Amino acid sequence: MATAVRISGWRPGLRKVSITQAIMRESGLGLRESKSCADRVLEGECVVVPVSDAHRARGLARELESLGAKAEVVDDHA
Repeated sequence: MATAVRISGWRPGLRKVSITQAIMRESGLGLRESKSCADRVLEGECVVVPVSDAHRARGLARELESLGAKAEVVDDHA
């Protein structure tokens, strides 16, 4: 089963550049796509980021939460 992280919102103090870097590092997406994900979240859109395995997804979700995003691990088909 493929794994992903759903980013459903953000809190004041969000660290956009750090979030973009984390998405790029853990998802394998390029800079343009990762920045687009962060921008879409800031615009109020829910974004699903594919991740290679559950362990990395849990780590990414924790990191995104610490950077000001609302994130959770999900099955990417949800």
